[in-house]
Amino acid sequence: MQTTGDPAAPADTGDDQGSGPDVDGWPPEFADAVVSMLPETPGGHHISPDSDLAALGLDSLGRTGLVLLLQDEWDVEFPDEVLVGKNFETPATLWAAVSPFLPPDR
Repeated sequence: MQTTGDPAAPADTGDDQGSGPDVDGWPPEFADAVVSMLPETPGGHHISPDSDLAALGLDSLGRTGLVLLLQDEWDVEFPDEVLVGKNFETPATLWAAVSPFLPPDR
């Protein structure tokens, strides 16, 4: 979380609050889950909506782990039609696929 009153504080705090849900359209928990499954992206690194997840190392095992992580985070189960390869191309495509199934308060 960013603090106020220190203009010299770095903008990137490592917890993805620099761009936050207002810019990317998703909550920080989503970005954290995606980043945690990317071997080519160090923990806490910001991903952009159009980041190529395969280029960052997300493979089929990582996709499975990511789905399980997201389902655990929001206590939901995604239907099979959401779990197709094209939905894992970028964070934006993944968010567009899973967000309709998430509770409205998240």
